[in-house]
Amino acid sequence: AFEGSAIKEITIPEKITSLNSYVFRNCSNLEKVTFLGAVDTLSSYMFQNCTSLKSFTIPETVRYIGSYCFAGSGLTSIVIPKTLNSLGEGTGGNLASGTYTFSGCESLTEVIFEEGIQFINNYAFSGCTALKTVVIPASVTEIGNNVFAKCTALETVTFAEGTKIAKMGTYVFSASGIKTFEFPKAITEIPNSTFASCENLVKSHR
Repeated sequence: AFEGSAIKEITIPEKITSLNSYVFRNCSNLEKVTFLGAVDTLSSYMFQNCTSLKSFTIPETVRYIGSYCFAGSGLTSIVIPKTLNSLGEGTGGNLASGTYTFSGCESLTEVIFEEGIQFINNYAFSGCTALKTVVIPASVTEIGNNVFAKCTALETVTFAEGTKIAKMGTYVFSASGIKTFEFPKAITEIPNSTFASCENLVKSHR
């Protein structure tokens, strides 16, 4: 409905709980979005390439985020609320569903995961070239493929105390700026090409 328009602000009425895919894609002037109701879905490509969208609060009523929802947007920081089970559409470990959520957000410097999220889907933050550090909460049990690939400024990733993460996908940190890394104790197998093309990596240990 608004795709590619010059809209700057939008208020979503209380009765609307979900919006169609692509609805605000390429709205490069969009700066503010307000939800009056209990929105449960942020659809695929919803805010893709909204380069003026610097901040956004994910409502705690949201249960699903579609593929490329915020990809290429102007976000500088984002909080992943504790009420969100999976960063994407996939639940129960289906990390191939709802991918590239924040991919290519080149202004994103901070990601705060609240304790509660379990799955970080494939390519979720790939190409976020300003992201420097990430703390993974203990609630996360699985990280998908290429999640932080090409995050060239990313130097440190810390797993919160008590982490039970047991599975990581392939190429998770490939071509990133990571310098040191300590695998969580619950990881039983180091995936293929976890640190492929990580030229700054000095040490990884368990």
